Amino acid sequence: MIGETISHYRILEKIGAGAMGTVYKAEDTRLNRLVALKLLTANDTDSDTARLRFLREAQAASAINHPNVATIYEIDEIERAGGRFSFIAMEYVPGETLKSLRGQLAMNDLLDVFTQIANGLAEAHERGIVHRDLKPSNILITDIADIGGPRRAKILDFGVAKFNPLAQARDEEDTSSETASLYHTNLFLTQPGTVLGTFAYMSPEQARGEDVDHRSDIFSLGVVFYEFLAQQLPFQGSSALAVVDAILHATPAPVSAHNRAVSPALEDLVHRMLAKDRALRQPHLREVIFDLDAMQRDVSMALSADTYRSVSSANDPFATQAANAALITNSSSLRARAGKSVAVLRFHNITGNASDEWIGVGIAETVTADLKNIQGVAIIGRELIYDVLRRWNADQQTDFDEKFATRVGREVGARWMVVGGYQRFGEMLRITARFVEVESGEIIKTVKIDGQMNDIFALQDKIVYELSRDLDLGLAAGERDDIAERETEVIEAYEAYIKGMALVFQGASKSVEAALYLFESAITLDPHYAQAYTGKAYALSLRGQFFNDVAILEESLQFAQKAIELRPNYPDSYSVIGMTFIALDRVNEAIGALRRALAFAPDDALAHAALARAYFIGKGKFAEAATEFEIALRNPSEAAWVASALAHVLMYTGDYARAEQLAREAVVSQENAALNHEGMQIIGAYLRLGHAFLAQGRYDETIIELERELAFMARHDHAMKERTELDVYAKLVSAYVRKGDAISARLTFDQLMTAFDARLAAGQDDPFTRYYVACACALMGEADRALEHLERAIAGRRAFTLARARVDFDLDALRDDARFQALIA
Repeated sequence: MIGETISHYRILEKIGAGAMGTVYKAEDTRLNRLVALKLLTANDTDSDTARLRFLREAQAASAINHPNVATIYEIDEIERAGGRFSFIAMEYVPGETLKSLRGQLAMNDLLDVFTQIANGLAEAHERGIVHRDLKPSNILITDIADIGGPRRAKILDFGVAKFNPLAQARDEEDTSSETASLYHTNLFLTQPGTVLGTFAYMSPEQARGEDVDHRSDIFSLGVVFYEFLAQQLPFQGSSALAVVDAILHATPAPVSAHNRAVSPALEDLVHRMLAKDRALRQPHLREVIFDLDAMQRDVSMALSADTYRSVSSANDPFATQAANAALITNSSSLRARAGKSVAVLRFHNITGNASDEWIGVGIAETVTADLKNIQGVAIIGRELIYDVLRRWNADQQTDFDEKFATRVGREVGARWMVVGGYQRFGEMLRITARFVEVESGEIIKTVKIDGQMNDIFALQDKIVYELSRDLDLGLAAGERDDIAERETEVIEAYEAYIKGMALVFQGASKSVEAALYLFESAITLDPHYAQAYTGKAYALSLRGQFFNDVAILEESLQFAQKAIELRPNYPDSYSVIGMTFIALDRVNEAIGALRRALAFAPDDALAHAALARAYFIGKGKFAEAATEFEIALRNPSEAAWVASALAHVLMYTGDYARAEQLAREAVVSQENAALNHEGMQIIGAYLRLGHAFLAQGRYDETIIELERELAFMARHDHAMKERTELDVYAKLVSAYVRKGDAISARLTFDQLMTAFDARLAAGQDDPFTRYYVACACALMGEADRALEHLERAIAGRRAFTLARARVDFDLDALRDDARFQALIA
């Protein structure tokens, strides 16, 4: 074959061979580049089924376009010697395998390489592809001389990769478990019951021959990471069976026992990846990447410190690691932000006129929104800032000097702070903005802008222009156009919109009604104001969900559609449509709308959170919902309600510890939002915390948290209060029953039924409250009533109700009932 030309690839040399094919180094004669060319052998290509399966899975993997995954250039077939040959042309990567570098990488190099590997795998996972055969020999490290820069890791082999179209088309069922070899030459059917992959790096579920998901790769990566930190594998044995037994039953020694340089945070990260129960591992690799990034920054800082310079020249690569290990902690350093991060504080109303308070909020919101148009700039959310201010008893403060702003910036992880004030004299407006560098505490620049109130948009844009220029943020022409784009030229309409959104975020029925009036006023003042239509659509969607009113939800869709007609590329409009379709149980349409929103704004937390709800209550797909909520959680501005929602999801995946952690965070945010009247007002955080305690058998703590939720709801108005109250009562019944307190259980059950009957009398029947009642009835031994309510809940929200009924411990009393089994089949 050497010297022959296959299609337009001239074969130069043989790289490797396997039972079903051969890989060659070849030259692409059209594009004058080197490629790795894999040819299937004749025996394989004689099988149409094998060939088609091979090509289908190769096409799936070719969708991965990432610098840490070897790129597939072409998939094709040729006629040769009377037969058809399938071949794949892929990126040729010069270098050596990671396996050959064991013991040669310092800590900062290790962290860098493994972050790259995790990034490449995460991209595959997000496209529905699970590697299933990750090991050091399947990862190449490029030669520095060949690429003219730092080492780059390349994942080369998806040899037993499994493609699951859920990640790309989650509204379609995965009808096949068949997979194919992409880089290696072995073709397998990866169905449950077939054990594949290299033994030492297998996950427990893979070793048992079970079906696997992306968390299997997380385990395998953890094995590789442990191996390179400890210089030995975590699971060992004298035979393949002994290794598998260790994977299934043995607990590896702490990695720090083999390497004193490993910090507690790094050790926790690796050992969580190695959890035998996949529900206890990190839910996705983005969480691993986030922590690795933070650790890498800390090591880099330590390497540059004078204190450790004498250590850095040591021949032992772990000597420097040991000196720096103390700097890698599991505290705030894991959450540090690097790069171009900006936090915008609310501007101070210098003249003190209460009717002008909305201007300070409007300036901060508009400047923040404009900054989001600049690629590479990370915006710190307002809720995170207000959490910090409240802890410092400064939540009502708006007049920030540079020293205080610097303290806030360090706490929230911002590189720069934007602070300022404004003065309104009739129709005249002066805005003063100060740009503060957090590291030095210095004011980089002060901008004073004067103009008319009807020029407020141009004045706000000028703040961003000045910021981008002086901080060298690289404002591109297209980004400048996005910033300059006007939603409205009518200042009164803008004022009504800002005030309306503030009311919507309060979450109370009365505030939503008042917001609707303001949005309608904004539309009347400017019939072409797309954001006002979206705001009204959002308020109507909330109102329709509060009252379970289909007509109101349909009206919401009409206003959102009008907003899209006025501004087709506005992602919030598609997000509102998606949320409304979820409420109408038109889930596939919801997913389509939300994907459209993410096409315009890939990092939009609200769209990711709404997509998570579509998977959660629309499809009953808890893993997919958790993934999207985790993405949304990266944006601190949405952290309050997303943390609570994700805690709810994790209760059905069995990750009770993570659910407890998130619920605790949500409790703080819930109380802060209620106290500060800032951001989205939420309820249910104490409920989520109580539910996490309930699952862990901590019944007294459960009751305390649920009683706190009832007390909170008694003090605060929220449109979801009545429904949440029923959920609290149902969980209290569960806690009392499990505690053996029959009297309290009966009293609470009666409260639940009284409140439920009142909702029915008011026409407020819905599948969610039906489900709570079904659980309570099951716990009280009333199987007939439980099944009646459960059947109605399934009829109203089938996928979600079935999914949680199959795993909910509060329905365990019904498991042996044939009627229950038939319902959830």
